[in-house]
Amino acid sequence: FKSSALERLEVVDEFDFWPGQFVHDTRINHLHRRGVVTKCHHRQRTCSVNWLDSDPSGKKGLEEEISVYDVHEEESASFRIAEVVVRLENPLKEDFPCAGEVASIDLDTGHAEIVWANGQRSSVPSSQVMHVDTQVRIFYEGYVLFSVWFSVCVCVS
Repeated sequence: FKSSALERLEVVDEFDFWPGQFVHDTRINHLHRRGVVTKCHHRQRTCSVNWLDSDPSGKKGLEEEISVYDVHEEESASFRIAEVVVRLENPLKEDFPCAGEVASIDLDTGHAEIVWANGQRSSVPSSQVMHVDTQVRIFYEGYVLFSVWFSVCVCVS
């Protein structure tokens, strides 16, 4: 991107979404619909979402521009690029280690490409990856010296 194409955000809150972020529809007639953000329009407070549930074959689903107030982040799939994932099961008996890093997110299918610890790559459906936040606090004589957040993603395939 050219720096001249970047825009300053006026509001930064839970309604600011980014491409590759998983969301679910909160409108009454579309409950339980989940998708991945493909484009963001911060000034208009809208985003384009590829609805993953609209095509069960896993191909690109219906894309819709929607108000950011009509979607919320999908907590069960809130992983990001460069975060670590841990495989709990290996149903296909693939020869991959149990840990890896999210390399990319396919905006059409919602699959995450994982680079495993041995350097091999594979694609994992986002519905099989769960993100977990953990906070560690270090105390000394009853005072919090510092607090660190760790992010871990867990494969549930």
